[in-house]
Amino acid sequence: MQELSRQSAGIISSKKRRGTVLFADVAGFTSIAERLGEEAAFDMIQTLSSAMQQAIHHHSGTIAEFRGDGVMAMFGVTTALEDGPLRACRAALDIQASIRATSAEMISRYGEAPQVRIGLHFGPLVLGDVGDAENAHVTIIGDTANVASRLETAAKPGQILISDDLMGLVDGYVDVRDLGHVPLKGKANPVRVFQLEGAREKISRFGVAKSRGLSTLFDREAELSQLTQVLDRACAGNIVLADIKGEPGIGKSRLIHEFRKRLAKNIRVMEGECRAGGAETPFRPFAELLRGVLSLGDDATAQQTARNIDRMLARTGFDAAVMRPYYLRLLGKAEEARPIRGESADMIGARMRQIIIDSVHFATRDNPVVLIIEDLHWADPGTTQVIDQLIRSDAQVPLMVLCSHRPTFVAPWKDHAHAELIAPPPISEASARAMVRELMSASAQHQKLGDFFGIKRVTVGFFHGQRH
Repeated sequence: MQELSRQSAGIISSKKRRGTVLFADVAGFTSIAERLGEEAAFDMIQTLSSAMQQAIHHHSGTIAEFRGDGVMAMFGVTTALEDGPLRACRAALDIQASIRATSAEMISRYGEAPQVRIGLHFGPLVLGDVGDAENAHVTIIGDTANVASRLETAAKPGQILISDDLMGLVDGYVDVRDLGHVPLKGKANPVRVFQLEGAREKISRFGVAKSRGLSTLFDREAELSQLTQVLDRACAGNIVLADIKGEPGIGKSRLIHEFRKRLAKNIRVMEGECRAGGAETPFRPFAELLRGVLSLGDDATAQQTARNIDRMLARTGFDAAVMRPYYLRLLGKAEEARPIRGESADMIGARMRQIIIDSVHFATRDNPVVLIIEDLHWADPGTTQVIDQLIRSDAQVPLMVLCSHRPTFVAPWKDHAHAELIAPPPISEASARAMVRELMSASAQHQKLGDFFGIKRVTVGFFHGQRH
């Protein structure tokens, strides 16, 4: 279906898009079905298709088409996704993990464990209704779908292949093996292909940029001075907040990075990050922060988590029997259906907010604390409420809350006396030229590029000085 032309398909309506397309199918399913028979083969493919569908939906993908032994899915096409390419990669990895997890059951039921091949590609495509007015259905048309399909065909059983175009968008976030240039059916020239092997956890866009090297910092001394003044007020025993607001790429994370480099050794930094798609997870940045304090991996059991919580609470003097259930719930280790002492959901939420606040206050007992929460435009309501309650607290503790967000986020504390807004402006023309020349110094065109960007005036900072 993905290769139909406009004329032959009778498209009713269509829209041009850019996005990631995933193709997955069961390797050698025709032979498997012949050996098993129709009913057993149908039962098998239902199980496999369900696993694929769950992985795709979990990462906000859209099923475009079910085929006899596979699926075609889209990411960031019908629904805007800031990290659609990465979500597609994670979905592919989850598909393979879930298929592997069913191997023992499949061997027991059918005498063999099927394997899945997956191909992914990013690029332009046309999303259209195909058919007549009474029997139309949506499909993807274009070379992006064709390449993803050809990559799936070229993949070995259990393998995930991604294109060079997609790799350019997820580089630094995933682990791959470069397979070089591979001939694909229908393509005049070989295509550079990578084997996807894993996705890196808890790495931000700025973290990826930093790993590649950062340029000189331009035009941010005034903002760094503002942050230092806010910190001075915190060190005097006050709870204060610095709110960095700006468009994507203006340099919010770079500004925080440079500020952290200037902190004295006696300043304790506690850091959490909101993530795209994380608004459904209550208190996510604080849970991430707590996992770091407790030295817990994502695969820690409830028993391990409880032991580490008890050790921490023993040091703080808090009542473990009272507080442990809330910490377990915060870390996702408590059964959601089990009430805590018969409390309502609202009461549990209120107690969890207060426990987080008490824990942050306790962290300031020996040294001033800078609490960093980035990307609040992706925050869940509970996280925003905790920060709001912190800034409105009457406690006299040395705490600086440092937040960042895009202009779309409206902070409830924006008019509070202890909150200071920091809005980095675009860098100057001279700095724009200097940055481009530095970043492109290896290119013979760097002088022209510097002049071009200077004339246009840079409104965003390429993550303020990211090297490529």
